[in-house]
Amino acid sequence: RENFIKKNTAKDESKNTINNENFFLIQETDETLISIMIPQIYAIHEDNMPLIKKFVVSKMEDICGGNLCLTESETDVKGDIKNYSDYYIKVNSKISYNSNDLISIVFEGIVNKKATAHPYHLFFTFNFNPKTQKQVAFSDMYILDEKLYNIFSQQAEKNILEQTDGVWPEGWDSFSQELCSKEKFLNGLIAVDEIYWYHIKNGIGISYPVPYALGDHKEVEIPDELLEKRSTGYGSLR
Repeated sequence: RENFIKKNTAKDESKNTINNENFFLIQETDETLISIMIPQIYAIHEDNMPLIKKFVVSKMEDICGGNLCLTESETDVKGDIKNYSDYYIKVNSKISYNSNDLISIVFEGIVNKKATAHPYHLFFTFNFNPKTQKQVAFSDMYILDEKLYNIFSQQAEKNILEQTDGVWPEGWDSFSQELCSKEKFLNGLIAVDEIYWYHIKNGIGISYPVPYALGDHKEVEIPDELLEKRSTGYGSLR
């Protein structure tokens, strides 16, 4: 089939209305599917959609090594896929937090390319202010320091041990050495690279990479009472 866009055009004028039926089907053949779902958001500014699409296009290009050749405009996302028969990509999305000051979108899916040993399970997030139409950084809301890393790593280690019946994989030393050091955690949240965060009711979620055998990514949720918020701006969100 030819490249095409499929989207739901139903409109609701209320603020921050989410329509998760809206999605962009970039390419489909008998052997290939490249489907990226992007929620339709009718917020204070209707032109939030180009902001979201631009981010998603950039992130998917990074994940697929530039092979998708996606382009975006104010109305469409189009695909001109190099060696498209090599790819099966399906990405879904959900809203984890929705307010007039912050919207958090979680993207999760699978990328499978022929001639690779196994598929890649992807996870990334986009946090933005619908009023200012700007991306919200973790440090805009919370103090990013060693205390936060210790809270994160303790919960993450607990989750891993629950999955492995209380035993570290053979040859592993510690969580910080094998999976996510303090430096990787702090730098990743600042650069929005490999370490992703998203807001939830009464807390946050943090995603970090793990080996394929453990699922490619893991998420840790941290409640508000353990977080040190900024005293102004987004620090008042719940």
